[in-house]
Amino acid sequence: MSTAASSTSRFLEGLFLLRPGGIAARVMWALLGLSLLACAALMIGTGPRLPLDLFFAPVLVACILFRRKGLWVIPPALLLFHLCSLAGNRLSWSGLLVRDLLELAEWLLLAGFILVTLDRFEAVKRYQARVNRDIGMARTLQSALVPPDYDFGRVRIQALMRQCQAIGGDFYYFRPFQEKYVVFCLGDTMGKGISASMLMAILMGFFFEWGKRSPSPAVVLGRLNRRLVRLCAEDTTWFATLFYGVFDEESSVLTFASGGHHAGLLLRASGQVEPLRAEGLPVGVFEDITWAESQKVLEPGDRVVLFTDGLVEARSASGELFGMERLERMLSRLAGATSEELLRRLEEAVMGYSEGVLGDDLAILVLEVKPGASWEPSNRPFASRRSDPEPR
Repeated sequence: MSTAASSTSRFLEGLFLLRPGGIAARVMWALLGLSLLACAALMIGTGPRLPLDLFFAPVLVACILFRRKGLWVIPPALLLFHLCSLAGNRLSWSGLLVRDLLELAEWLLLAGFILVTLDRFEAVKRYQARVNRDIGMARTLQSALVPPDYDFGRVRIQALMRQCQAIGGDFYYFRPFQEKYVVFCLGDTMGKGISASMLMAILMGFFFEWGKRSPSPAVVLGRLNRRLVRLCAEDTTWFATLFYGVFDEESSVLTFASGGHHAGLLLRASGQVEPLRAEGLPVGVFEDITWAESQKVLEPGDRVVLFTDGLVEARSASGELFGMERLERMLSRLAGATSEELLRRLEEAVMGYSEGVLGDDLAILVLEVKPGASWEPSNRPFASRRSDPEPR
């Protein structure tokens, strides 16, 4: 929308929502009265040479400014119109009466249309205000659910999330578990907007409950899937893809599973990029399915990079995808960068490639094995020696 069109739209919206009161209302009523007298003077002065209905404008303005109270402009307007007709025409009394009635009907139709339109316009604006408040609350909830960057005993986790709408369905989660594990995941719920954010909040709640109950990604995904299928039994569009990993800080073994998500990428300290592939369907589609687990041994300086569609499926102006190959080449070049710089460079690359317009939500998570760090369970936050039993 051009600047001029946008300014005109804002002006008309402000005019439709204007409700003068107090001194401003008295001034407006006085101006409307003067405009009626001016219209009468013009009609008498020009006579039949002016075919326009000059009283149309005051009636229109009165209904816009004062809504139903603006109908009080019609009686004096009709009286002045009748006097002008007497002064400028030689019609019979019956002819004048018919003309007055036709004019009155025209003004009433006009006023009714204006009043109904303004009522509906105000209802739409009230609805939009409620929706904006709800979206603001949902955005606050999402921000509260997303964990901040964190340093564990041997690993450091950093992430970012950019949404193409006010709220979205991408998410990530991580936390320590027992004495030696770090669990983490990144996912993408079906759709965008409010429905996707609701599903994201549900999933985050499930992960918070079950992410501390088993070091097996397949077990956690199975529990999550059964609960989601039962919860959304009547809506098959509610599902999510996700990558779930458990890192053993003591043995340096990463165990992971994928629920139909993009393969993660393992960026070695040497700059070599390896895919982290695991077979599995999205969660929430079928109840009786299982997920395969894969394992990798991580070395100091290695990093696990997880991402959603918003990264590899970003499109250029010509429609070309950003793609996995471009991402792998970029990661290899950034092997010596810090995780914070890596995230920043990836975000800048995808935003520049898509010219600042995201076609999908974007989330990136980087888990780094810190060089030279030793495993010390006493320094781990929220460490627990037991695994809670599976809920019934």
